[in-house]
Amino acid sequence: MKKKTVTKLLTMCMVASLSVGTPVITWASDTGTTNQKSAESDSIEVSVKSPTPVIWDEEDVIVKVQDTHYDDNSGNPFYQIEFMVENNSSVDVRIGGGNACVDDFQVPDYTSSSSVIAGKKGICNESIWTKDFSKAGIDDFEKWELTLTLYKDDTEVSSKTLNIAKEVFENEENTSDIDNIEEKSDTEESEKSETVDANVEELQTENAELKEKNSELESQYKDLKEENESLKKKNKKLKQQVKKLKESRNESDTETTQEETTPAADAEVTEAPTENTQPDTEYKDATTIRIVQQALNEAGYNCGTPDGLIGGKTTEAITAYQTQKGISVNGLVTDELLQSLGVVEKVQEAVKAEASKAEYSADYTYDQLSRNPDTYKGKKMKFTGKVLQTGDAGDNMTYARIKINNDINTVMFITYMNDLLGYRLLEDDNITVYGTSCGIYSYKSVGAGTISIPWIHADIIEM
Repeated sequence: MKKKTVTKLLTMCMVASLSVGTPVITWASDTGTTNQKSAESDSIEVSVKSPTPVIWDEEDVIVKVQDTHYDDNSGNPFYQIEFMVENNSSVDVRIGGGNACVDDFQVPDYTSSSSVIAGKKGICNESIWTKDFSKAGIDDFEKWELTLTLYKDDTEVSSKTLNIAKEVFENEENTSDIDNIEEKSDTEESEKSETVDANVEELQTENAELKEKNSELESQYKDLKEENESLKKKNKKLKQQVKKLKESRNESDTETTQEETTPAADAEVTEAPTENTQPDTEYKDATTIRIVQQALNEAGYNCGTPDGLIGGKTTEAITAYQTQKGISVNGLVTDELLQSLGVVEKVQEAVKAEASKAEYSADYTYDQLSRNPDTYKGKKMKFTGKVLQTGDAGDNMTYARIKINNDINTVMFITYMNDLLGYRLLEDDNITVYGTSCGIYSYKSVGAGTISIPWIHADIIEM
């Protein structure tokens, strides 16, 4: 049960600190005129002025916007529109979404509970996730456009375009922020307002400590980036040397071939020389496959989760990409495909990282890092555990807390750069971390004081 007193005070603090007002949505009943207009139009507006329009009112079927909803979802937020379907017909009906766009960027949409049986009512949902359009640099949007189709016994009856204004979700977003603050509070209902001030102060202190940790990580990342640039320059010089060597060798081979194939004046030429062609290299290792899958997903060719395995979906995506780009169509991961996707250097770096796993020792123990963190700071080590929690650490970084050997008393704090993985870690995922010890990470927990756990910044993460 939420703590009403604390909730009210926190809400007041949040409202006082905002510099702009939040639009208030009034969910009023639709008039007959509005319903008839919405039902007849092929384009439906969902806004603060018209938050619950009727989409269809025809052939014994009524479909109406029931509600709009925003959910922070523990740092993985999504937007959802809810429909009430009243099926007065004698057959099953369903609605399905498609062609979803956030402003001008196309995104996948997700349908839930889309079928309603004859003579019944039901709720259907359509959702979009922030992660699907944030990768395109869209931090905010004005409109979510959605094509909604009505089916009877899987036969398409009608389609409508929904233009859903971002403003209908804004009140939900601010409410979600307040709810997140409420969930962090474990105080009793009878505690005084001074306790709220103390909790806010603790959160501010924890935030300052996180910023300091992030600053340290940025410095370490900068050093690693400079080292990587140096390696790139050396690699470039090596490539140039190899290229010159190949050109020199080709010239030598050409001269030899001309001498061998030029017939003498009194000799009879019986057969033309055969041309040697080298087949394109095919890559099958999981590291290269995962990078290609991630690049194809970003280019709009859906491979599913980048898992490093060549399946039917990945082969179809490769074939579609090769056909579209006008390169050799074979459904294989080849040098030509890597160059076209622009991931040659990324693959080379990943292969180097794979080879560097031997540098990370599995001999270190959790007790060693907890008792003498400074002694092992900077050491490369390997640990395996189960994910307890993940979240955004800021500055293009993600954090995860994992328990080693499935023991809640041996929890580690893991950080990694956002572009290290092509997918999100979820709770209960079993992962192996190859990283560098950063000492101890300390944070304050409401009601439990300061908690300190070993901290590792990951260079490689395996599922």
